Amino acid sequence: MKKISNKMTFWEHIDELRYRIISVFFIVLLATILSYFFIDSILELIRVPIIDIVKSNPNIKEAFKSIASPFFLSISTSLYSGVFIAFPFILYNMLRFIFPAMNKRRFLFLSIVIFFSVTLFLIGVFLAYKIIFPISLSFLATFLPSSGDVPLFIFVNEYVSLIFSTTMFIGLVFQLPIISLFLSRLKLINSKTLSGKRKYAILLSFVFSAIITPPDVISQIILSIPILILYEISIIIAKFSNND
Repeated sequence: MKKISNKMTFWEHIDELRYRIISVFFIVLLATILSYFFIDSILELIRVPIIDIVKSNPNIKEAFKSIASPFFLSISTSLYSGVFIAFPFILYNMLRFIFPAMNKRRFLFLSIVIFFSVTLFLIGVFLAYKIIFPISLSFLATFLPSSGDVPLFIFVNEYVSLIFSTTMFIGLVFQLPIISLFLSRLKLINSKTLSGKRKYAILLSFVFSAIITPPDVISQIILSIPILILYEISIIIAKFSNND
């Protein structure tokens, strides 16, 4: 890759942005193609949260809406998986666009940031996939009429889109400390500002949890508590970053 100085002209920034976008596109495309060859295993993994519910209640069934749904399911699942797999590379290209000049100290800094960012992302995805989603599905299944006259069809395409969008969105929410780090280094926020907005953060965390999860208190609390912990970590990071 070409070496870039700290000072870049407007067109050099545009050229660098184009390079990063093309790089991300091909990385996602490659990851998508790779995911397609393992589509059955991926779908089996995605279906884990609903398998027990379907097996325990004969009135709940998985279904496709149309004859073309299995085809679109394979394509969309491969694309979702490609974006998921390519997340570290997407993050790397974003940071390299923000920090085009690279020395040993900055390379070490960005490597540490990428490591913790990916770790937080995976923690958020794991929390959504293993805890929040199963609890939410079990809660919604309790509203199924006990008479059994009206079956519940879980459309696979909609379910896959929902679980991917929910898990990835929660994974991105877990990037709060990383966002705080960069905003504080840019002098856009500081620890005092974040501390002063703590009560609003508590309110917004519960509002956000109520929007992204079904209306059961347990899943809302499970999601809001980690968000508040990450907010407190963000305050500490902003404090040390501003003093750097």
